[in-house]
Amino acid sequence: MIVDEPSQSSHADPDDRRIVILEHPLETAILKELGVTEWSAGIGGRMLYIRQVVCRACGTLYKVRRLSATTGSTGCLVILCLSAGIGAYVGWQRNSFPLAFLAGWLGMIGMLVPTELVVSQFVRWSYQDRAKEFDRGPDCPNCHSKKYVCFRPPRWGKLRCPKCLQKSVRVNIVGKS
Repeated sequence: MIVDEPSQSSHADPDDRRIVILEHPLETAILKELGVTEWSAGIGGRMLYIRQVVCRACGTLYKVRRLSATTGSTGCLVILCLSAGIGAYVGWQRNSFPLAFLAGWLGMIGMLVPTELVVSQFVRWSYQDRAKEFDRGPDCPNCHSKKYVCFRPPRWGKLRCPKCLQKSVRVNIVGKS
C-alpha cells in the first residue's frame, strides 16, 4: 500500500518506505494501524500489486509493481453472496449439488473478473501520476531483459546464476504466504 510520507512501520518496504507491505494474514491489522480500510485504499489508488521475480537472462531478483485495486475494493462479499444465491437456486431447480456448486462458482467468476478489471482500470485512470511513479515494469534493472519468471517453482525450469551465467540455479522455497 502506498502512503504519503515515509512510514516508520515495521511493515514498510526497505527500498521505499512510502510502500507498506500488507503481509498475510495481518492485512486488516496493518490497514487499521495506518487508519484506512481495504476499500478506501483500493479506490483511493493506494494499492500496489507486487511480484518478486527472477530474470531469465541474468538471474537477478527484482520486483514488478503495478497500481491496482483489490478484490476487497469491489465488494467481494456482495459477489460471494450473489453467487451463492445463484448456486442455491440452480441446485434447487435441478436438484443437483454438483450443478449448484458449478453454477455458483461460474457466477462468482463471471461477476468478479469483469468487476475487478473495470475497477482496476478506473483506479489506474484516476491516479495516472501515482501509477507512473510507482509502477515498475518487467524490465530487469541489471540487463534490461523483459523475460522473467515468478516464484512458482514448477514453471522455472533452469535459471541462470547471476555470477557465472550458467543455467544452474536451484531454489527451495521453505514457506510462502
